Amino acid sequence: MSKVEFTYAHNTSPYQDYYQLMFEGADYVSAFWQPVFKGYGRGQLELAHLGAKQGQAVMQWGRTIAMAPSPAGIAAAYVQLWQAIADQYTESSCKLATAVTQAAQQTAAFEVLTLPVNRSRDTLVIQPLDAAHDAHRKVA
Repeated sequence: MSKVEFTYAHNTSPYQDYYQLMFEGADYVSAFWQPVFKGYGRGQLELAHLGAKQGQAVMQWGRTIAMAPSPAGIAAAYVQLWQAIADQYTESSCKLATAVTQAAQQTAAFEVLTLPVNRSRDTLVIQPLDAAHDAHRKVA
């Protein structure tokens, strides 16, 4: 059996290589699961939004029924309720399908991001003093 040796710098722990391996493994796992969980969360939010919109439609239906002057008004309220529910299901199913397809997209495990450009105001430039300037300087 061969012996595996890890090299480490003077100021680091001998376990640094093992921890680095574990953290790189966690990066690989999170790069895979992050889009899946994000898509799952978007789907849950969309379903919660659908429930809230349907609750509003039922509350509107209750007011319409209470104020209906005739049986034809009650029938129109039912038609309006089911039309609103059908429209909401159609809209939510499209958004839910979009969330699922975004979750299924493969992401690059490692992506090199460009750093933002440093603005000139973020840096401090100290100009060196001239020797001639020092000779004429008077100190109290």
